[in-house]
Amino acid sequence: MDTDSLATLMSTLRSALTTCLLGTSVALAFSAPATLHAQPLCAPGTWSPTGKQPCTLAPAGYYVSTKGAKSPTIAPAGTYVPSAGAVKPMPARAGFFVPLPGSTVRFPAELGFYSAGERPIAEVPAAPGYYVPTTMATHETLCATQTTSYGEAPACRFIGGAGTPVPGSVEPEFASSFTPGSTIDLGLLAQGSTFTLHWWLANTSTGLQSIYGGMPSAPEVLELTQLSLLGVTASPAPQVLTAILGLPAGTVLGEGALQPFDVAITGVARGAFTQTLSFRTDATAGFGQPGATYDVQFTGTVTPEPSSLSLVALGALGLGAAVVRRRRRA
Repeated sequence: MDTDSLATLMSTLRSALTTCLLGTSVALAFSAPATLHAQPLCAPGTWSPTGKQPCTLAPAGYYVSTKGAKSPTIAPAGTYVPSAGAVKPMPARAGFFVPLPGSTVRFPAELGFYSAGERPIAEVPAAPGYYVPTTMATHETLCATQTTSYGEAPACRFIGGAGTPVPGSVEPEFASSFTPGSTIDLGLLAQGSTFTLHWWLANTSTGLQSIYGGMPSAPEVLELTQLSLLGVTASPAPQVLTAILGLPAGTVLGEGALQPFDVAITGVARGAFTQTLSFRTDATAGFGQPGATYDVQFTGTVTPEPSSLSLVALGALGLGAAVVRRRRRA
């Protein structure tokens, strides 16, 4: 090969090599960012504004279920997320409920309430005639025969009259400063004078306090053990006039409540008397309905008023003096 041919060959090789190297350099220049500097996507349970690392854990109450998330998803009502980094929310089961989105806890159904089904968002109050005696309940229970309820009830009220109370039921308990069925002898009561008794009535039931460890606030629940005074009546006795002061019909006593009142008995006509006071209540019956009656009897004798006795005494003295004078004249 002559010198010119060799020179041409070398030139061709140099050109080919230069073209090859330039093409490789250009390829490297364009491919380097994609292969050497790419940012990994955020994993499930994490997120970032770009969807790529660095990433942040989804906060409690939120979750991230996919890769590359640019924001967390709030847990819907009926579900909750107790800790950060969750990939899905936890559904509330029956007996619990979650009322709002973004919750970190579930709430147990309270006494007198229940929840059922999947992902409950509210607790359901026991309907009238039903009760729920525990927390985290999944259903309500029908009140037994001779008992009833008025809504949101943790127990049922006994309404069986003189029958044996149903186990597990609650009711008001009547107490008083007098012994029901007793007789009180007032002795002599001067005509026109008033004898006053300072008495009290109370409701000694502790049924709801035993269940709740305190007193609930719902009116329909309080009615389970409230004692209502429907009225007080006095049997006819023309010798006396009896008034009940400070105890109007319709008085309602909750658990542990005590109501003082006065019984004022005034003599109006001479003679012996017997009178019965009857306190009518809703004990052993539905709230506000006619139930047990508690009686107490009074006896005594109305005598002439002191002024009348004085006149009688003066008259007797005058008559005696006249008799003495007549005897002296004789």
